[in-house]
Amino acid sequence: MSKLIEINNVSKAYGKNKILSNVSTSFSQGEFIGLVGISGSGKTTLLKCLLGLTSYKGKILFHGKNIKQQMADFRSRIGYCCQGNSFYNELSVKENLEYFRSFYSKKGMKNINWLIDFLDLRSSINTIARKLSGGMRRRLDLGCALVGNPEMVLLDEPFSGLDPLRRTNICSLLRKINNLGKTILISTHDLGLIQNLCSRVIVLKAGTFVEDLSIESLIDKYSFVFEIDLSIKHFDTSSYQDLANDLNSEGYEMLGFVTSEDGVKIYVKEYKKFLIVLSKLISYKNLVLNRFFIKKPDFSEVFKVIFLEELEATTSVISTSENIVSESDFKDLLDSNKPEVVFQCLNQAGVDPLFVAKMIKEMKK
Repeated sequence: MSKLIEINNVSKAYGKNKILSNVSTSFSQGEFIGLVGISGSGKTTLLKCLLGLTSYKGKILFHGKNIKQQMADFRSRIGYCCQGNSFYNELSVKENLEYFRSFYSKKGMKNINWLIDFLDLRSSINTIARKLSGGMRRRLDLGCALVGNPEMVLLDEPFSGLDPLRRTNICSLLRKINNLGKTILISTHDLGLIQNLCSRVIVLKAGTFVEDLSIESLIDKYSFVFEIDLSIKHFDTSSYQDLANDLNSEGYEMLGFVTSEDGVKIYVKEYKKFLIVLSKLISYKNLVLNRFFIKKPDFSEVFKVIFLEELEATTSVISTSENIVSESDFKDLLDSNKPEVVFQCLNQAGVDPLFVAKMIKEMKK
């Protein structure tokens, strides 16, 4: 795919506060890219640089040419949908689209009727914008961004304020827009939607790109914990405890496990090696599996791993709604109990397995 936009060593600072530090990447025609990071990481600032709304150091190229030398033409070929409404509340749907269409004398859509049908706005064409539902407002926002027939669309939190059903509808619409060959860059905190929509994700951390990979590659890279959920015929809770001990005695070190009457959830780092050990044990003991499932981390869990230090920095304790464990208490707990017992207790208390596994790993060094 040919490069549509290239970002070369772009930096932005407000006084001594560095927001972006020499970030570089490129976007190709037809890509669907996610931009993620915790608040204050520089996502909105990057979008402003791309839109030419703020000064910056470095270069941004559009079809190989610096956007600063072709700003008017560049802006006419880029669509933007912000978190707030971009339309006029007192104009109807059709009047808003016609108004924004008037800014694009040459490259804009000559007939907005196609766009109205594409966005499923026909039933509300004469409705005053302030009377629209949340989902229809988002559709109108997208219409205002698309009416110039852009090559690329920038979306800043497009799902804000939408219920799950309307988010699903907007997701379907964004896929249709992407299928038209439009490049889409979306910034959102909704990590589940990022995983469902994007083929590639850029992770911004403290103003730098720490990752720029496909969803699959990111999950493979940060697969810190796999959950093995299994149930064995005629087993009870104590039997699962014995099974976990047998697995440990076979030389496989688990991060932890949680037993119940109908099964066990085992948390491991290297699930392929674990499967070899488990298969040998099942064969040797003639066990019969009722249930077996491997849960690979999803993107939201990968995000927590990437920003684990930042998440831990927000509190000096591991906490749940009813339980608080200080780090010193955690160490005492680990010194007086087996790691798998500590893991099981805290996991049952609702503490995130990622944090428990990481702390056990660090304190065992």
